[in-house]
Amino acid sequence: MNNVETLCCVPAIVTRGGSWFKAKGRDEAGSKLYCISGHVNRPGVYELELGATLDEVVEAAGGYLGGFIFDLTATYVLAFLTGVIFNLFNLILVVFMVWRHRDKNRHDTNLVTIPA
Repeated sequence: MNNVETLCCVPAIVTRGGSWFKAKGRDEAGSKLYCISGHVNRPGVYELELGATLDEVVEAAGGYLGGFIFDLTATYVLAFLTGVIFNLFNLILVVFMVWRHRDKNRHDTNLVTIPA
């Protein structure tokens, strides 16, 4: 591979040896640069073992702002409320359309019937 991240590993492998580099990874040899931003305490770039989980990357960045439970709870509450509001809006729209159609047919005496 000829990418910058891979080429940056070459000097460390040459000076410390291949066994050192192989010991750094889990599934594969080496480390990886992980970029994290958003609702974490210390956004940035972190070098962790290959195969690191998202939880480990977030932990390296100081954890979630406001706590993980709060973020999940707020997300689920907002998703639930959005669904309720959307369904309520659809129900009101259907009722209105039925009422409008029923009212229109009752008062319209100039209906045209098209034979099938």
